[in-house]
Amino acid sequence: MTEEVEHEHELIKTALGKRRRRARPGAPGPPPRPAKPSRRLPWAKRPIAFGMMLEPLSDADRAHMMRGVPAPLRMLTPFLLERPWKKYAATLRNGT
Repeated sequence: MTEEVEHEHELIKTALGKRRRRARPGAPGPPPRPAKPSRRLPWAKRPIAFGMMLEPLSDADRAHMMRGVPAPLRMLTPFLLERPWKKYAATLRNGT
């Protein structure tokens, strides 16, 4: 097994060596990449996002979405999920 992998390591070493030799000494490297924006939704905004997804759904679709939610959270849904969304939606609709 080691002999099979050793051949691949040698191929990679030679390819990297050629790449390094082509780069001019003292030449600036590629520009630094900007930091990726976080794809995670903040905890405070998650109930609003969940309510936003549930609002246009029919009762059957809503039940299907809620099926994956744990039972304790399902019992608290009106307080933890629906209330923040309704409050936020009211500010969007009324402009205040």
